[in-house]
Amino acid sequence: MTKRIAILFLLCGLCVSLRAQSDDFAIDWFSLDSGGGTSSDDVYSLSGTVGQPDAGELSEAVFAVTGGFWAAAVEAVTSGPPALLITRVGANLVLSWSASATGFYLEVNPDLFQPGGWHFISQPISVVNGLNTVTVPASGAMEYYRLTDTPNLPRLAITRAGKNVVVSWPAAATGYFLEQNLDMTRSTGWAFVASPVVVSNGQNTVTLPASGRRAFYRLTRAATSLVLNITRSGNNVILSWPASATGYFLEENLSANQPEGWALVRSPVVVAKNLNTVTLPISGDTAYFRLAQTPSALVLKIARSGKNVIVSWPAAATGFFLEQNSNPSNPYGWSLVGLAVTNVNGRSTVTIPASGSMTFFRLTQNPAPPQLNIVRAGTNAVISWTAPSTGYYLEQNMEFGNPNSWLFVMTPPVVTNGQNTITLPLGGFSTFYRLTPTPHGPALRFELTGTNTAVISWPAPSTGYSLQRNAAIGANTWISVTNVPVEINSRKQVVLPFSTTNSFFRLKYP
Repeated sequence: MTKRIAILFLLCGLCVSLRAQSDDFAIDWFSLDSGGGTSSDDVYSLSGTVGQPDAGELSEAVFAVTGGFWAAAVEAVTSGPPALLITRVGANLVLSWSASATGFYLEVNPDLFQPGGWHFISQPISVVNGLNTVTVPASGAMEYYRLTDTPNLPRLAITRAGKNVVVSWPAAATGYFLEQNLDMTRSTGWAFVASPVVVSNGQNTVTLPASGRRAFYRLTRAATSLVLNITRSGNNVILSWPASATGYFLEENLSANQPEGWALVRSPVVVAKNLNTVTLPISGDTAYFRLAQTPSALVLKIARSGKNVIVSWPAAATGFFLEQNSNPSNPYGWSLVGLAVTNVNGRSTVTIPASGSMTFFRLTQNPAPPQLNIVRAGTNAVISWTAPSTGYYLEQNMEFGNPNSWLFVMTPPVVTNGQNTITLPLGGFSTFYRLTPTPHGPALRFELTGTNTAVISWPAPSTGYSLQRNAAIGANTWISVTNVPVEINSRKQVVLPFSTTNSFFRLKYP
């Protein structure tokens, strides 16, 4: 390597001599477009590469050679809206752009210097010769058009027609709601206009009676709540809102500072003069009202009457069940109050004996089973729950961790002092009980005898069950056993001859 460097400096020295002797030689520019390699004669040789980015600069006092690639700055191409073509055809303007450019919307603005003046054009788009084409009537005013991927709202047109105000926008602009505001200084003053929308001449049109107050209108994709009108009529309060606004529920609250205090008003809604109207008697309490699309739960009224507690709610609220809990922080402590519900003055009413302990109540549409009470009476266990509580069945389990071990208790309940009561003999093992609306069948017992027979039995009484047999547990080939069961020692049993082939049995109800 030392030898080659010496040769390179020698060549540079020769160049200096030539430059000093004559100005007739020059190299304006040149490029070496690949390669490199070795140059040599009989005495000297020079090896190198050409075009490396890190070749750097070789120079002396007069001459310099800079090696490497030539570089050029290339501006990155960013995607944007396609070119918009505008042509005049008679009394119309035809606007078009490439049909392959999806996701763009056409907008118009009468004043290019007003960035908030752009409005979405909702006219239908036709594909002609590979172009998206929109035809709009040409107007005498200057208008500007653009394509955008984030469209603004359609333009509202507001005109006076006699004693009415007509508000309209393009019918093709679907999914928008009309709102009004009587005070533009209040951003929370916008309210949904629930008057019907009529399509006329390609426009969505809403006709409103003109009032002496100034009103502002806008389109929005997320409608604000309706305006609720509240008036007094004698000893009543009349609440009303547009009848065309379906899916709303009237709620009341006795405290404006309690967000959990809203409750559904169950008074009937009467339609009068295109308004939903609810009439309520005036009470001594201050009440607040609102319209909601997802109604809150009902408000329970709880009153003491002698030795009883009376719990009531509007009778029009069907499908609700009353539950109680001694500890509201325990979500699993709620149990169905199985007492009879009576209708008193338009309210569903339940009368419950008052107890010395604190009790909490609630309404639910998915009730838990009634609470079970289990006490010992000598050698028996007495299990009871509130009567009437129809549709529930008592089950027992000797393996609490096994969800498949629950079995229907066949002993029928006896009603005593307003309680469903079942008395069962105590056994030498732990037993768990529960109430369920979907009971399991009674347990089958299988025993072999010394007479080459098998005894299949189950608890009695158990009316309505029939014994079935199957040769394969996975097959749907169950057949009824025609032997008549005999009751022995409080168990129903069937004696069958012993078989060397597999047999499976079950009880079927009915």
